[in-house]
Amino acid sequence: MAEALSWFWQTFGLKGILFIGVVLLIAFRKYWTALLYDYVIDGAFSLADEWIDPLMDITVVGSPIPWEIGDLLAAFLIYRKEKHITGTMIAFIAAAEALSFGIEPLLEMIPAGSLIAAPVGMFFNLFPTVTLFRMIFGKTDRAIADMKLLDAEVSLAKETRIDIREEDEVCQKMHAFLRQEWPLDAIELFDKERPDKTLLKKLQGAIDTRINQTKSIITSVERSRENLIGEAEQAVGNAGFPDPGALESLEELRALFESQVTQAKNVLNQSQATVNSFISSIMSMLGSPPSPEQLKKAYDDALYAQQIIVAASREFDEGYRRWITMVRQAEQDMDKEQPPA
Repeated sequence: MAEALSWFWQTFGLKGILFIGVVLLIAFRKYWTALLYDYVIDGAFSLADEWIDPLMDITVVGSPIPWEIGDLLAAFLIYRKEKHITGTMIAFIAAAEALSFGIEPLLEMIPAGSLIAAPVGMFFNLFPTVTLFRMIFGKTDRAIADMKLLDAEVSLAKETRIDIREEDEVCQKMHAFLRQEWPLDAIELFDKERPDKTLLKKLQGAIDTRINQTKSIITSVERSRENLIGEAEQAVGNAGFPDPGALESLEELRALFESQVTQAKNVLNQSQATVNSFISSIMSMLGSPPSPEQLKKAYDDALYAQQIIVAASREFDEGYRRWITMVRQAEQDMDKEQPPA
């Protein structure tokens, strides 16, 4: 391998090597660490063999070993890294390629074989095995997709303030694996723990709780305000209140309140529909459950419906107080207009 690199250096020179390196980095920027192992790790140890080989020959230490020490170290580093990205078998093949599959040292053992060994070694040196294997067999994209899904669910779960300590711990471990470029370890942890499923169930429970709370508030507010309006209408009718505007104002207040209640119910129904879809997908095992974005919208809808009904009740109470003040003022005016007995 060292002879191959020497031939490549003499043929293309520094500018040629830099040009090829820049082109590869631009074309395969997503796999720059793979290119690092293909050309820097492997190449650096092969160049080191230029100084190590004479010492090995003098001490006769290297005679029992068919491969150069630098190539063996590069193969070991490639295997140790790639088994976490493409799997043990593919990593073993990539490491074997770093050793030229044993072809180069075998050629050097035959007469005049070194003439053929140099180009063969150069071919294996230039072939981007690690990069190619990562492109075909790498699981980084799958691990990142799982991570994004879990991140979205954890973010939503934190908003709902539910207990997600176990899922959050899995999430942090997956982040640590991906920082080390160990996607297979992240996927294995994800498939074993399935934090996405447990989070979905917890989120469903949180949304159900929010929906039930909002339904209870709507029912309570609607009943109490309707009772107030009914009592007010009856009191005005029994008193023979002369101002027709009083009843009209009361009806306007009722119409506004009912429209706001209807709006709150419609928003809550949207939230309930998302939860029902989630339950149906689990029960039938067909299709995919709602995405974290859909669940977040369901939770936000339930919260928004609650905010609408709370605001509607406050607005009604303020309007009702103004109406009572108006009625009392009108009664006082009536009393003043009546002649004394």
